[in-house]
Amino acid sequence: MARIPDKHEHQRRFMELDLKERRAIARAVNRGRAVEKRSHAVFAVGVARRQQRFWRYAWLLGPLIGLVQIPFVELEAALFNLVLGTVILGAMSAYWLWRARQAEAANLAIVEGRRGSSASGDRSKAAPSGHIPGERRPSATSVDDDGEDTDEPPLGPLGRPVKPPKPRRKKRR
Repeated sequence: MARIPDKHEHQRRFMELDLKERRAIARAVNRGRAVEKRSHAVFAVGVARRQQRFWRYAWLLGPLIGLVQIPFVELEAALFNLVLGTVILGAMSAYWLWRARQAEAANLAIVEGRRGSSASGDRSKAAPSGHIPGERRPSATSVDDDGEDTDEPPLGPLGRPVKPPKPRRKKRR
């Protein structure tokens, strides 16, 4: 299991990467997806956590902008800017925080080696478990059209029943 480095070590190792790789990691995190290279997932988790720290408090810039304007403009205009800035930055913060959390979860699944985690970050499509690309292995019991289990063996890709694997003989020593 790979470990997530601390902030300083993460920054040092992240800056050692090529510019294209750093941009690909940042792009994946900004889109809320997993990175394409498994080795970059550790960096993507760190970038996502850093973005979460920023966006958790970025909405506070809205009231700050309005409060700074009070001595320079009319009170109504400053209050309007305060409310407008808070609403806009609050919505932006919520959106980007949500995306950073999605990216962290997707990349953490890759780092921890969970099954079913895909590099594209799309969780709706499970990885095929069959031996033929794009095809799934049938389950041990098949289900008929009524939704009830049947004792008939499941059918393979050619419409033939799938036989369970037989154990081999013991090897000679």
